[in-house]
Amino acid sequence: SMTSQTIVISTRTAVLRDMIIDLHKHLLTLPLSYFHNKRAGDLVSRVYSDVSMTSASMDSIARGVLQSSSEIIITMFILFRTDALFAFTILALGMVHMLVTKVLGATFKNRAKEVSDKMGMMSAILMETFIGVRIIKSFAAEKHDSGKIADSANLFRKHLMRLKVMT
Repeated sequence: SMTSQTIVISTRTAVLRDMIIDLHKHLLTLPLSYFHNKRAGDLVSRVYSDVSMTSASMDSIARGVLQSSSEIIITMFILFRTDALFAFTILALGMVHMLVTKVLGATFKNRAKEVSDKMGMMSAILMETFIGVRIIKSFAAEKHDSGKIADSANLFRKHLMRLKVMT
């Protein structure tokens, strides 16, 4: 059974994957003149910052009201004034969560590394598309190139989900 957190993560990572794939498709439809005066690296980094900013804003919406630290502090203050025991329990649970996270640190680091490796693979494919766009277009190889980014984006999503389910 899927928890609501898993559903949110699944949806978010799917949106992120689809955005990368759509963006890549869009790149292939642009005229060659677009690529002449743009540096490939700048484009790739813009793609990623745009995509991850969109993803992050979705994330904050999904996380809801208690996102801002000031609200958390105010809430804790009210909790302590209303029910100190309950507030201490919440704090204790928070500490336990932090300890567990520390223990899981090594596994987490490995999974995080896998995610960044997959991110690197996608970057490489995007770079290849930018650099080789003339060749891709002249051989009408857009479908093949889109297939490569789709496979890579799916792998990225799979590893990202494994990572997020842990956090």
